[in-house]
Amino acid sequence: ESEGRVLPRVIIRNFPWPIGALVKSIQASEDNETKLKQYASLYITGMQLLINILYSQLWQSGKRNNDLPEGVRWNATELPVNFPLQDWKTRLNSLIQFFQKENRALFIPELATLFSDYPEFESICEWFQQKIKDWSQNDWEMGRSEFFQELEGAAQRIYYYLGALAFFSKYELKSIKAIKVKKPRHDDPTYRHVIHNLNTTNPDEEIDTIKEDDSFFDSESIYLFPAGFQFTPEAMDNYKEVAFNLT
Repeated sequence: ESEGRVLPRVIIRNFPWPIGALVKSIQASEDNETKLKQYASLYITGMQLLINILYSQLWQSGKRNNDLPEGVRWNATELPVNFPLQDWKTRLNSLIQFFQKENRALFIPELATLFSDYPEFESICEWFQQKIKDWSQNDWEMGRSEFFQELEGAAQRIYYYLGALAFFSKYELKSIKAIKVKKPRHDDPTYRHVIHNLNTTNPDEEIDTIKEDDSFFDSESIYLFPAGFQFTPEAMDNYKEVAFNLT
């Protein structure tokens, strides 16, 4: 079976849901204009996921937004403006450098060498950011020959972009949908966690996992775990800092 058919299935099965879902949509799309926009969305989604993980780690460690230097600080009011046109590469690189400057361990250690291990990653990011700007300014209108040239360029670069993010297959996204307290009389309480796997393109079809422990995670949050993570009270505290609060 060709690599072109196998690779998307591997990504869909092993990458976090936001990326896997877009790859599945691209694979199923028969409209080339839609596919080009999906390539752009896939680039932005991957960068946004990495950036959110880094910010979540900072917030959970007690770092306040005002403590961060300009260029690293999260600006909730400016970010939604021209959202697709954000300089995702510079923000990601600035965050990684900030962690390194402060000798902070990265929850995803592969990020420390992302730009050095994959020299083409930076040029791919710059290509997409410039092209998304051009495509948006022209309302995605272009001649037939130019369009197919851009489509081919985007497809080739997404292939290498996802290769640089292959480390995501080592991690799993899970959501804590609910926590139910069990408190028998004359006994300590235990907590039943309803856990939803988000490493799938259709989370609604995924069967919830129920885990009962004597301590608890934050509810209504998304967690990034190493693949095969054992949900135990002893392991909980090591991974609380990578929670994404949904409320």
